Amino acid sequence: MLKKKKQRKFLEKRRHAIRSYLADFAASSDPEALHQLRVEIKKLRAFARFATPGAGEAVEALRKMFRKAGQIREAGLNLLLMKKYALANAALETRQTSLMREKSRSFRAYTAYYSGQAEKAVAMLTRKLKPLPNRRIKSWFKPQLRKTAALLAAPFPDKLHNARKKIKMLLYVHGLAPGRLPLNTDYLQALQEQIGNWHDVAVATALVTREKDRGRLQRAQQLEEWRIGETAGNFMQKVSERDD
Repeated sequence: MLKKKKQRKFLEKRRHAIRSYLADFAASSDPEALHQLRVEIKKLRAFARFATPGAGEAVEALRKMFRKAGQIREAGLNLLLMKKYALANAALETRQTSLMREKSRSFRAYTAYYSGQAEKAVAMLTRKLKPLPNRRIKSWFKPQLRKTAALLAAPFPDKLHNARKKIKMLLYVHGLAPGRLPLNTDYLQALQEQIGNWHDVAVATALVTREKDRGRLQRAQQLEEWRIGETAGNFMQKVSERDD
């Protein structure tokens, strides 16, 4: 049984973390604070889908914050990838730097508003809490695992990004209710990291202006896809293996 007390504690932790990361970003524009802010919102969304079906309106108010933070993070990620893969594009670098600064300035101006939206979302979810029996928890995980397996089985790389989102949701929820279902979380974590590496190379490839860079990154992308294919094979069997 997943009691209301534990669910409430989870939500309160998310509320506090969102306020803290908002304050950190307002004070320093630290990209890591923005990244962790988006992670916390993802955890709230995963919780709403798992514990309070039909409560989507509770986290809908966080959509704008999540999207605006994503625009800043995307610009910052583009700059990091250009540096990591030595992609020369002065014009793009200038545009992304300017975009990141402008969007960051605007985002910081809404810190108090975004904090209030998070408070409201958590309050709405808290009012809808109910104890969750173990059978309810198991009945949620099993179809989610099957859906993830289907995404991973789709022709590469069409569904990889969606598969990664599913995997992250499974990890967030399992972290709330560990031990409720045998799940190889180490395997899931490794797989989502591999897909993340593939995504970085795919994004970098889209930024290429020189053909020699394109060929180099396309080969790297193919290698990442091969690695994912090796790891994702027999997904349902591997994910059910004990990781202790």
